[in-house]
Amino acid sequence: MNILTQENLHRTAKYFMDTGRAKSAEEAVAILKRFGLYIVAGPEVAVSRDHQIALLSLVNMGRRTFLGGVHVIGAPVSPALVPLTKSTTISEAVTELGGRNVTRATSKWPVAFIGSGDTDCVTVPSWRVTWEGWRGGVVPSKDGRRLQESSSMGITPALAAAACAAEVFMYHSEDHPMAGHRDAGISLWNPTVPWLAPDVTEPKLSHLPTRLWMVGLGNLG
Repeated sequence: MNILTQENLHRTAKYFMDTGRAKSAEEAVAILKRFGLYIVAGPEVAVSRDHQIALLSLVNMGRRTFLGGVHVIGAPVSPALVPLTKSTTISEAVTELGGRNVTRATSKWPVAFIGSGDTDCVTVPSWRVTWEGWRGGVVPSKDGRRLQESSSMGITPALAAAACAAEVFMYHSEDHPMAGHRDAGISLWNPTVPWLAPDVTEPKLSHLPTRLWMVGLGNLG
């Protein structure tokens, strides 16, 4: 048995150990191997910077926790418009980030839709990853709601992907009974307002730093 250290202990596995749902790291990892996600990429991903950010961010986050796999349906063989990987096409970028390109769903995993993509009958929770301006998040696909996704301040597609990853995890872990049945998101400009509602006070972003130095406590995730 390997000795657990800060270098080899999976942080999400530790969550299940801390809550008593797993008696060992191996048992906790076995739980995570049951977690998986399908992402359906719409045609917008081929030509939209923001849709590519949302897709690649969700793959990158998901593959770290959903150890059963992150499978992408419809990833285009089109130029990558964002320098998030070394790959030159989106389908290659999915693979580089640890996702798997597939043509259809074969497991009963949750589904995330990016853009106007669709798939055959979905019987598990599914979400639309959506954003606009300073706002981003997910809504259950059955609700039919969606923000415009025509403009953003760059970070909000990644924010929407993060909200999706959180909801998928809560669904798999059964941490929240409403996961898969509620919208989840936030406005970065005004976190106190409903994120799905238009906000005329949002300014247009004109400047961003070329470099950021972030300092924090790793144990806080």
